[in-house]
Amino acid sequence: MKKIALAVLTTAFAFTACKNSVTSGYDKTPDGLWVKKINITSSPKAKVGDIITVNFDERTQKDSEIISTRKLGKPAPLEVRAPLYKGDVAEGLIMLGAGDSASFLMSIDSMFKKNPGPRPAFLKSGEYIKLNIKVLSVESKEQAEKERADAAAQQASQEGNDIADYIKTNKIKAQQTASGLYYAIDKKGSGPLPKPGQSVTVNYTGSLLNGTVFDSSLKPGRSPFTFVLGQGQVIKGWDEGVALLPVGSKAHLIVPSALGYGPQGNQGIPPNSPLAFEVEVISVK
Repeated sequence: MKKIALAVLTTAFAFTACKNSVTSGYDKTPDGLWVKKINITSSPKAKVGDIITVNFDERTQKDSEIISTRKLGKPAPLEVRAPLYKGDVAEGLIMLGAGDSASFLMSIDSMFKKNPGPRPAFLKSGEYIKLNIKVLSVESKEQAEKERADAAAQQASQEGNDIADYIKTNKIKAQQTASGLYYAIDKKGSGPLPKPGQSVTVNYTGSLLNGTVFDSSLKPGRSPFTFVLGQGQVIKGWDEGVALLPVGSKAHLIVPSALGYGPQGNQGIPPNSPLAFEVEVISVK
């Protein structure tokens, strides 16, 4: 009996030691969030509703990286909200201001109890997720929205000038739609107009306004591209532009970035890039 009791005691001690090694250096808030304050300045702290821009690094308890701003390629904006459950990291964000950095441990069980759904196999019950975070800036929601609106207006103005230069240089007789899309039908087909919900097959070549081709169905080994119109399977500029082209048409589509890949860009397409397409509508079904 003494040997059994000793074994149980040893196991319990080992479990406690493991737990303590994970949370060592962290303080626990009354609501269950583990916090390690790395660098706290005198800057005003974020409030619920503010937008904070952060660099972060999210890891498993065993220190394997899950996601980080390094992978995203840029800092991330976050809207500060009220905590939804005990130990929610939202509690920690209102402890931080611009220039502050901290590390948080979030209970995986608490997270998935409040947000039920499939749990990745590498997130184990009883363990924590570690979030290392540095706050770069804090803005009110109104400030952030105004800055985004101002930046979008400036971007649209610059794109408008670039598109106008492209059209003039290439002597394209283009029409502009209400959304900002430009199109020019070089050869009008005699077939029907594609309708939303129909499968449309096209050949195309896409390029940046500087002439760099980023994709083409006409490359060796490629075949015409088929998509369902109006279902969001392609960029907005295509859903709108192809619907203007009767079967058999050949046309130019000049697509502002807001109707293309926007600020995130795409493979071979930089962020905020207006695009030029040569399109031929082959068939609809």
